[in-house]
Amino acid sequence: MSTKRKTYDYTTISLRVKFPPEVINAVIEALKELFHGDDWYKVGQIADTCKLTPRKVGAILTQLGFQSRKRDAYGFHVWIEEYALHRLR
Repeated sequence: MSTKRKTYDYTTISLRVKFPPEVINAVIEALKELFHGDDWYKVGQIADTCKLTPRKVGAILTQLGFQSRKRDAYGFHVWIEEYALHRLR
C-alpha cells in the first residue's frame, strides 16, 4: 500500500486564508502606530501591538503586499516603506 504525501504551495497558503476586515484593520493600525520611517519592523512586535500571533500577522502582511522579509536571531522582520503604508489608508 503506497501512501501519497500531500504537497503544499507555501507561496499561496496565506492568500487562501480569508481574514475578517477587523483583523486586517488591526494590523494596519499597528503598522501606523509603530511606523517611524522606512525601516525593518519586527513581525513579533507588530503581533504584540495588535494581539495576534506572528504567523497570522505574517500572512496578513503578505496579503497586503509586504513581501520583503529577513530573519535574524530575534525573529522575522518585514520592510515597510512610507508610500506603501499610505496606500493602505
